[in-house]
Amino acid sequence: MTDSRTGAEERKVLMVSYYYPPVGGTASRRITKLAKYLPEFGWSPTVLTVTRDSSYWLRGDASEGELPGVKVIRAPFPDLVNWGLYILAKCFILRSHRPRVEYFSVDMETDANGLQDRIVRWLKRWANRWASFPDRYFLWFPFALARGLLELRSVPYEAILSSYPPWTNHLVAGILHRLTGLPWVADFRDPWTQCPLWERSKLQLWIEKKIEKRLVAGASAIVTVTEPILDMLKEFHGEKPGGFVCITNGYDPGDFIGLTGGELERFTMTYTGSLSGRDPTALAEVVEELIAEGIIGPDDIRIRFYGLVNTALEKLCQSLEHPEIIEIKGMVSNRESLARQKESTALLVFVGDHPYSAKVLTGKVFEYMGSKRPVLAWAPCGGTLVDLLDRTGAGFAATDRGELKDTLRQWIDEFQRTGRLSYGGVDVEIERHSWKQLGRRYANILNGMADPGATKDG
Repeated sequence: MTDSRTGAEERKVLMVSYYYPPVGGTASRRITKLAKYLPEFGWSPTVLTVTRDSSYWLRGDASEGELPGVKVIRAPFPDLVNWGLYILAKCFILRSHRPRVEYFSVDMETDANGLQDRIVRWLKRWANRWASFPDRYFLWFPFALARGLLELRSVPYEAILSSYPPWTNHLVAGILHRLTGLPWVADFRDPWTQCPLWERSKLQLWIEKKIEKRLVAGASAIVTVTEPILDMLKEFHGEKPGGFVCITNGYDPGDFIGLTGGELERFTMTYTGSLSGRDPTALAEVVEELIAEGIIGPDDIRIRFYGLVNTALEKLCQSLEHPEIIEIKGMVSNRESLARQKESTALLVFVGDHPYSAKVLTGKVFEYMGSKRPVLAWAPCGGTLVDLLDRTGAGFAATDRGELKDTLRQWIDEFQRTGRLSYGGVDVEIERHSWKQLGRRYANILNGMADPGATKDG
């Protein structure tokens, strides 16, 4: 069931998300796109997010969040962690502090050879574990709760929606649900305590599981981005009145309107976004092998990276016989990122080798579908990414180096013969992942909670 109500008949939903333009980059995209398309299906969103200037290191394009018919309300966040690091840097206890998304990521570190480096590394690991427990945005909670409660008591709403991470989003929404009785959709872009990749002590994990179980017990419905993660959440949380629904991330055809320029003459593979936890070594080494075999010359192929500079990537580049094949471009706007995708011969996805990686789907692959360029994925654990690319025809996911090399050899051969690489995407399958279609499905979930007899999804 869909709903096309407009104007006074629109139902209101409060969407709780710390990440929203200009804060958040790719982390804010899911809420931003749902807010854009829900009005087409009878739901008028109000986004409760952080004040504009509280997280300037994550600043993106503010205009992406300025959507017709979408109200945005903001609450402040006293960022004590960032202030503390800044003071330590000023006191020369830390050599420098550049505010950024991943405060204490290993990728931020230089070689820890000296005693001071090792101490700083240990301190950052300790700070990462405890300052982010349960998450580092907890001090946003009282301000967001007060602002959200004021809004809900001033205007009639019919539902609440929040998206994790961060955990604080669900805490705000869960308490608002208890105070108002409104149905609440808990959206998980990643699993919470079931994710094996987050560093936690046994005590922290025990506490967080108790928190998650008790908090999310109040959710009317749970939505997440892949079927394997959905199964994990079902097992942990049990039954929900509105059920469990998988709604993937997606792409917005409107983002590509006005992008001009043809494909590059050189065989160019492009990766956009953070490389944290992902390793392009296998691809770089396979390209070097193809160069050594005379399949392609080093001047005729490029691997481009747009996003946060990664020290491991710089070291990989230095280790190659032909370092010129890798171009590290750094940060660009989302608009330029899309333009660079459109001009590329192929687009790259790298998945980690942890078994959990087989259960996830990076939002990047859906954006790539909107670019309509072939996707080459390195997915040594197989899983959902392999299934998605097979079903949509949007590209190929290699699970071992032999597959990766054979596919790249075939693609290079086609490019050398025709001057381009054909795209075999199946439109009807890909369009299922447009944000408009995903917004329709989300509206149906909200309809099902507001009208118990309505279809919850479709």
